[in-house]
Amino acid sequence: MTIHSFNGSDGRTPQASLVTDAHGNLYGTTFAGGNYDAGIVFELSPASGSTWNFSVLYNFHFDGINNFDGFEPISALVLDKAGNLYGTTKFGGNGPCFYDGPGASNGAPKGEIPSGCGIVFELSPHAGGSWSEKILYNFQGGPDGGLPYAGLVLDHKGTLYGTTFEGGDTSNGGCSSYYDSGCGVVFSLSHSGGAWKQDVLYSFQGQSDGANPAAPLILDHAGNLYGTTSGLDLDFNSNSSVFELSPSSAGTWTETTILAFSVDGSGTGIAPFSGLVFDGSGNLYGTTYFGGDSTSAGAGAAPPKIGGGGVVFKLSPSQSGGWTETLLHSFDGSPDGFAPASGTLLLKKGALFGTTSSGGSANFGTIFKVVP
Repeated sequence: MTIHSFNGSDGRTPQASLVTDAHGNLYGTTFAGGNYDAGIVFELSPASGSTWNFSVLYNFHFDGINNFDGFEPISALVLDKAGNLYGTTKFGGNGPCFYDGPGASNGAPKGEIPSGCGIVFELSPHAGGSWSEKILYNFQGGPDGGLPYAGLVLDHKGTLYGTTFEGGDTSNGGCSSYYDSGCGVVFSLSHSGGAWKQDVLYSFQGQSDGANPAAPLILDHAGNLYGTTSGLDLDFNSNSSVFELSPSSAGTWTETTILAFSVDGSGTGIAPFSGLVFDGSGNLYGTTYFGGDSTSAGAGAAPPKIGGGGVVFKLSPSQSGGWTETLLHSFDGSPDGFAPASGTLLLKKGALFGTTSSGGSANFGTIFKVVP
């Protein structure tokens, strides 16, 4: 059953999963489309019978001249107890990020419209059904980070946590792209006195700690953050990882690399685009986009560079504080699929469910189930 078909004017190319409220309403984003072709936030409300009412809550309208609110929301939203929605846009805002790739002159010529470095936004509902948008933070593409690919996670205190794909510490010079430099950061946004304050909790170095986080974080009961780095800057050859960030009573955070994937991806996988999921015993599960095949093309080869179509993995904590990786499945292409690209695994009744972006009988992707 199709609930809604996008026609462009009401959004196009949704890339993120949905979030639901206590009333069964669904909320999501589209990458593009809407009044300004910059993406939208939408709501689907159950109506009589099996029908749904669709409404556009907000049209992003960044143009880099008069409007700087953001464009290309590619991540899922998060909902607080008051019904406010929070999210990120990959580009937009007032940050000084310019396209500097093929077809652009060196360093972006004077007067060229910037792309912006991305934003964090809030949508708040009002009586009568209207919604208002507020920009909580404009990334500047420097030490604060830039290009937030992933969505946010909200703790019980109302603090938001997220990642940026680029920006951060640029001293090692190991990560760069057509828009920004730096290997990405983990950040928090805390609300106090009517204002939001951004803090960088960790800046990735592009070494064994990983680079370019593209997936949302998860929180455990102790307030520790867990996530993945894709390690896939535009050269497809930097390190990827699974990491933990632990808070201290002094307000500082300590990064621990739980797993540094081998650069060639042989045997263990490489480049997790998706996030992690916990089970009731504290084990972590995730997928990688490449790897799993013991025969690798090597990091210097042409894309995909890595042997294998990705893996499903399990990370089990030990009493000594370490973690052990178990390979649950290596994708071959057909019939099981190839390259699980996005979306966190669904853990249901002891089984893991997910999707691959290609492979399968028609090479258009698969839906899979793995029992650990």
